[in-house]
Amino acid sequence: MSMMSDSHSKLLDLYPVWESNDPPDEQDVPFIEQSLAAALNRLAVLKAEKDKILQKVATPHSMDLPLHLEARTKQLDGAPRIPALDRTIRLQKCVINAHKSILSAVRRLPPEILGEIFYLALPARADWFYSDISEPVPGSPWLLSHVCRKWRAAVRGNALLWSNIRVDTIKLHSRLFHSFFEQRDRRGLETQIALSANTPLSVDLWITRAIKPDSPKLPKFFEIVFGQSNRWKQLNVRWSGDPPSLYLLSSITGQLPHLQRLIFHPHGLFDPLPAELHALFAVAPALREVLLTGNDFMVPSPPLDLPWHQLERLRMCSNQAYIVQNLPKAVNLLDCAIAPTPIPLLLPNVRRLTLCDAKPDWLKLDTPLLEHLHLQACTDIVFQIMIRPMSNLRSLKLTNIVSDDPNSLFTVLRNLPAISHLELYFEAWNMNSAPHDKQYAFAVSFAAAMKISHESTTSNLCPRLISLRLVFPHLFHYPQPDELYHSFFEMVQSRWR
Repeated sequence: MSMMSDSHSKLLDLYPVWESNDPPDEQDVPFIEQSLAAALNRLAVLKAEKDKILQKVATPHSMDLPLHLEARTKQLDGAPRIPALDRTIRLQKCVINAHKSILSAVRRLPPEILGEIFYLALPARADWFYSDISEPVPGSPWLLSHVCRKWRAAVRGNALLWSNIRVDTIKLHSRLFHSFFEQRDRRGLETQIALSANTPLSVDLWITRAIKPDSPKLPKFFEIVFGQSNRWKQLNVRWSGDPPSLYLLSSITGQLPHLQRLIFHPHGLFDPLPAELHALFAVAPALREVLLTGNDFMVPSPPLDLPWHQLERLRMCSNQAYIVQNLPKAVNLLDCAIAPTPIPLLLPNVRRLTLCDAKPDWLKLDTPLLEHLHLQACTDIVFQIMIRPMSNLRSLKLTNIVSDDPNSLFTVLRNLPAISHLELYFEAWNMNSAPHDKQYAFAVSFAAAMKISHESTTSNLCPRLISLRLVFPHLFHYPQPDELYHSFFEMVQSRWR
């Protein structure tokens, strides 16, 4: 009786551990393991007792036994024990799961390791600023801190989790009319800044014309974020329409010693950027990457003054005069995406190049170290312009291809012997004949030409190719694709050897 009371007392002492994610004390682990073994033995005894009762109704002739099991068990002496045994078995399984949970290795993870796991699992960019205690957003450190005391300590102790800050003036505009929301949001932002410690910050600013610079409350939020501009590692500024709030950015001019990556372009149509804001990022000694337009080059880039000689990556869509004036200064560019293409284009160190158009003066393209080339709006004329050797080119991507003659593409590929990655995206053609017939014939010819001959290696196209991606929009609905499938299977088989 005394031993049972001691065990019961120990179980009561462990109650705080059952109700938390804390690991048990080392001296309690043997007792928990013994309790788990006893629970497993007890479960085995209960299952054996139940099986013994059920075996009495098991006969070789009762193929439909499950249908009559309940009725037949009532005829047995031990039948009334079946429901009680089921309840006890379920309870015993809960006890076992609880013991296993206490002994789980997850409970012993140090807060530093747990915080690192959280950092790797969370989205790279999340709307964390608006996920305070009353409105937790999935995937935010605020939400993780609500799980338990241990997780809260791990989250609050990892400054990287709080290093992504986003301020959206649309949301602020809808909430600043209420002093409760305004104070709560400001406290949340201040708390996030404090928890980020001295970690470099990634800042997203979404600015619209809905907020005016004379707003009595909006500057308070910007002052909090701008006061940390010396810690900014990445800045993403998007705006739409007339951007009066961009004047608030003037306070960060010359205050960006650690800024490495800048995304700065409007969302949709916009009014010209005021001339006094052109020099916002002229002084940024660590700036290496500048993206001034989207991947589709649909939105013109603002004419910013940049430290061009520092840049290693650039994406912009601007007028010819601005590009011709400033691009030659970017002598250290390694990755360049630009529209329109200036002629001549002198980029002696560039390794990766994206062009939206190809000029007849293609031969004036001076990129001796080019390894990755992406051309958009490819036509037969473009293929004719590209007939020039590029011995260092390793990756070629052609999008929006409109071509009747596959031989023009084959001529280009013959001049690229080192190509290892090839991507071809064909446009949805608008021709008199059925577009799927055109693309089908092109695809069959391409597959046949790409087959490798092991007897005569000099005529092989792209002999070093290791990855190929083809997109033909019209082939999905082609009624008889057998010939195409056969051609591609033969091509792959020839290169597999």
